[in-house]
Amino acid sequence: MSAWYFKKWNDSHEKYPDSITYWRSQLSSPSHLLPDYVEVYKNWSSAFKKVYPVIMEEVWEDPRGLSEFLGVKIDKMSENLYFPERGTNMPHIEGLEHQWQSDMQDLTDDDLQYGRNRLEWVYNNFKSEFHYIPESWEK
Repeated sequence: MSAWYFKKWNDSHEKYPDSITYWRSQLSSPSHLLPDYVEVYKNWSSAFKKVYPVIMEEVWEDPRGLSEFLGVKIDKMSENLYFPERGTNMPHIEGLEHQWQSDMQDLTDDDLQYGRNRLEWVYNNFKSEFHYIPESWEK
């Protein structure tokens, strides 16, 4: 790794002392963390005749729609342990470490509301395009 990379990491660590501070900073200005899902969907739809907008919370609950789209029976989905509001309090299941080792802090109710407020436009765009909000997004 280059010296530039380590300097950038050290600068970020000094500027953002923890992951929640960094996360909040990313929500306060446009960045790669804030994709416009509807724009992405429309771009893919303009290039391909069939596009399936995957809402993972829905697929984990019932993969039939994705199965039908792919033309392949999906008998079982891998368990999803990761929900930001669970933070460090998610189940630790062997083989799924990639889902529970990333969060080092818990989001407060204030953090969750801040994120919801900053991302309201994502929800609004989704509802305008698809005419509903996934039930799991309402929680």
